[in-house]
Amino acid sequence: MSSPTRFLSVPTLITILLIAAPTYAQVEAQSEHISKAKLEKMQGQSALDIIKQVSGFLFINSNDKRGLSGATGNVLINGLPALSKSQSLESILADFPVEQLLELYVYRAGHPFSSASHHTQVINLTRDTSNRQFNWRVEALSQSNYQGLKSTSLQGVIASGSWEHQLRLSRSKSHWQSKLDLANFYASGLTDVYGEERYQEETKKSQIGLVSTKRFDQSVLSLNLQWLKSEEKEGFRRKSQRLDLSSLLETNRDSLDTQESSFGFDWQQTQQQALWQWQVTGLIRQIDSTQLIVDTSAQNEQVEKDAFLQDKLLKERVLRISRLNSALW
Repeated sequence: MSSPTRFLSVPTLITILLIAAPTYAQVEAQSEHISKAKLEKMQGQSALDIIKQVSGFLFINSNDKRGLSGATGNVLINGLPALSKSQSLESILADFPVEQLLELYVYRAGHPFSSASHHTQVINLTRDTSNRQFNWRVEALSQSNYQGLKSTSLQGVIASGSWEHQLRLSRSKSHWQSKLDLANFYASGLTDVYGEERYQEETKKSQIGLVSTKRFDQSVLSLNLQWLKSEEKEGFRRKSQRLDLSSLLETNRDSLDTQESSFGFDWQQTQQQALWQWQVTGLIRQIDSTQLIVDTSAQNEQVEKDAFLQDKLLKERVLRISRLNSALW
């Protein structure tokens, strides 16, 4: 077996942005308001289904591997970005039930949100805080010789004093398998080698997410905790035999176990009278992964085995401080 290798990466990024503008009167951003009554007439079970029906709006599902730039796309929830690096914005909106959607504002050219200053078009979703129900979803999978649950999720909103907590639990499982018959023919039509190959691939993911939001008189604070564990396995078993009765058995097993935890925060001013608005955004993330690959080859009575083991550890710390002139938006 090869000696295990250990990789450690600790990127740290601190960004300070000062965006100025000429001294002219602030122009109110033009937006389209879609009320609760209009939402009830639209078809869909999630916020993502509703967004896809908004004409003239291009949804950007950006989720950069590192840093904060463009990590949340161009859809905000209660005026705040979703600071999740382990879950894409598209999956977050797919788990946002339409029953908890109060209204949304569509900005097609210009908007008042400094956290999405790098986007021209923005949609701001407003969560219905009076409807604090829990929603759950279950999907089943049936494939050949495999039947079972594909995914389960639970999502809800809890109020505690002046804080609002959004909790999400999910678990998913994907399974693929195939069977292949092998044969090697000569030009004469005779078969030299024949056999079969069986392939399997399986992925399991478990995730816990908590987003806590507190609104002050002139600012808003959002805290985001995420934990993710994934198990990926794939492999094949290939058995073949020649005319001289010699046989060959080959197997391959490849597994990748990953555990990720992250903490993000976003504080921004909401004072509309202020010409300059401050925003502080941060993210701390750690990813620990282990990969094991085992190849085995057995021909007659001779067996060869090779293994590869690798551990990786990624630590990321990002801090962004921005001061923006609201006259730009």
